[in-house]
Amino acid sequence: MARTGLSDPIADFIALLDARLHGPPAAKADLLDEARDGLHDAAEAHAAAGHPDPRRQAVAEFGDPGRIARAYQAELGAAEGTRTLKSVLLAVPLLHALWQVNMLVWIGEWSDFGPTPPSWYLVVADTQDTIGWVVMGLAAVALLAVRSLSRRGTDTRRLGRAAGFLSAIGTTLMALTLITLLVSTAAFDPSRLLMPVPCLSVGLAMFVVHGRLLVLAHRSLKFSAA
Repeated sequence: MARTGLSDPIADFIALLDARLHGPPAAKADLLDEARDGLHDAAEAHAAAGHPDPRRQAVAEFGDPGRIARAYQAELGAAEGTRTLKSVLLAVPLLHALWQVNMLVWIGEWSDFGPTPPSWYLVVADTQDTIGWVVMGLAAVALLAVRSLSRRGTDTRRLGRAAGFLSAIGTTLMALTLITLLVSTAAFDPSRLLMPVPCLSVGLAMFVVHGRLLVLAHRSLKFSAA
């Protein structure tokens, strides 16, 4: 990194890391602050020891910026994966509760809403419901595993990729089963789609939330592979 005599080696190093890192803004800011504080502490120590260029010496000892960026990027990938898993844990029960409450208030028993559904439709509906709970359970297990393995020094890049991969599969399955249920409902009894506005609002929210989860899962894979 070529520098002029007026440049600040620490500021240049942090700017280089900032340009190379991609991930959750808060987590990225924390890593950059940690690096900046460590460099300033090292520079102060070198200055107290009488080093002629304490800030440049602190940067030189900190390590190769490419290696540091790869290590930090792995942490950001794991952080985004953890964020996605937490979002799944929150979204699944919340959406389920909202749907059930609105159903009871505005529709009543689903079996009384229109003609009796055929067996294949019940299979689709049960599958959609089951997939959500299974994915939530796996997300909980994965979140605990990531925290446990990270404390044991497991490669954060691998943890980030594993969390992102699981999140991508789970969120994709939930989105596909939700779309399948919508298409099946339209095929079986289109009148069931003409629900009260509160129920339609919750249904729309489901698609929005599932879309958001897919975006988070994609980011997790992207950041852990960067």
